[in-house]
Amino acid sequence: MNIQDLGSLGELLAALATIATLIYLAIQIRQNTATQTVTMYDSAMSGFIEANAPISNSAQTAALWRKAVEDPSALTPDEEVQFEFLLRNYTNNLLKVYRLYQRGVFPEVDWNLFACEAKQFFSIPIARQFKESNHLFVELWADIDDRESKNMSFLNRPGFLEGN
Repeated sequence: MNIQDLGSLGELLAALATIATLIYLAIQIRQNTATQTVTMYDSAMSGFIEANAPISNSAQTAALWRKAVEDPSALTPDEEVQFEFLLRNYTNNLLKVYRLYQRGVFPEVDWNLFACEAKQFFSIPIARQFKESNHLFVELWADIDDRESKNMSFLNRPGFLEGN
C-alpha cells in the first residue's frame, strides 16, 4: 500500500466519521426537541393548574367566583380586586401559550383548544368586561375572537350557575 492509497483510505475513514457524527447529532437534536416539547406542555399546563388552584382549593374563592359570574354588582371592592387578579392570572398564562403558538413552538391544533375555551370563558359578562378593559392583551383577544366558537368546558353549561 503506497502513500496515495493510505491518503484515500484516510479520506474514506474521515467521510465515514463525518456521516456517523451527523447521524449522532440528528438523534441528539430529535431527543432534545422531544424534551423541549414535553417541557413546554408541562409549563403550559402547570400555568393553568396554578391559575385554577385558588378556585379549586378554596370554597371561599370558589364562592367569590360564582358570585362574580352570577351577579358582578354584588361584589365588594375587595372582591372585585381579587376577582380581577384571578382573571389576570388566567389571561397571563393564556398569553404565554399564545406567544409559544406564535413562535411555532405550540401546535395550532392545541392552541385552538385553548383559544376556543378562552373564547367561551370570556363570553361570561364579567370576563367580557375584563377583556374589553384590558388592552394589554389586544393581540390575544383578536386571535381568540377569530376562532370558531365551540363550547369546550362547563363554563357556560346550562344550569351550571344554578347549581344543577
